[in-house]
Amino acid sequence: KPHLPEGIYRRKDKIGFATPENTWLRQNSDSFRSPIKDEMEGIIDVNRLNRDWTELADKQTGQVALPVWRLLNFALWTRQVR
Repeated sequence: KPHLPEGIYRRKDKIGFATPENTWLRQNSDSFRSPIKDEMEGIIDVNRLNRDWTELADKQTGQVALPVWRLLNFALWTRQVR
């Protein structure tokens, strides 16, 4: 606050930046499937996820990719805490 003009820090239309999860899921499909398969086997139906991956990753809205993205992050986190 002391380093910004008042017009900036009081602005109400600030938003965060969006990350391109859909693009990342499509471009890194094989790399991202591996941790999910390794860490989530027995927790989710990994075979179904693999079967539906392309359809899920090709959706154009982040809302559809969000569950897959969260699952991937959870799998990577699980791998780190073991």
